[in-house]
Amino acid sequence: MIAIHATDPTTQVLSLLYQQREDVKLCITERNTSSDVQRALRADDVIMMLGHGNEYGLFSKPEKDGSFKRFMITDKHVQFLRDKLASVFCAMPTSLQRSTNFMDCSLA
Repeated sequence: MIAIHATDPTTQVLSLLYQQREDVKLCITERNTSSDVQRALRADDVIMMLGHGNEYGLFSKPEKDGSFKRFMITDKHVQFLRDKLASVFCAMPTSLQRSTNFMDCSLA
């Protein structure tokens, strides 16, 4: 499993969902490049995405003022999520929902 989770104090509690799991091969954060994200999505069939998002994607780390201006996952990643089992904790773009075997585990 690949975990994708920005370093965000408001979603830190979500890390409990994957920190102790032995099947998590990699955790992608805002420090990773878009190429790193694409490689990780290609490498595994089970993806856990955690954090805040909106209809455009999964947000990266919030700015100092609390706003979100960058994304970790957007519709450009859809091609790498096709036919994968993806679980998302928070919001997920409908374009991603349509392209994956979406399992809604939303806490929000």
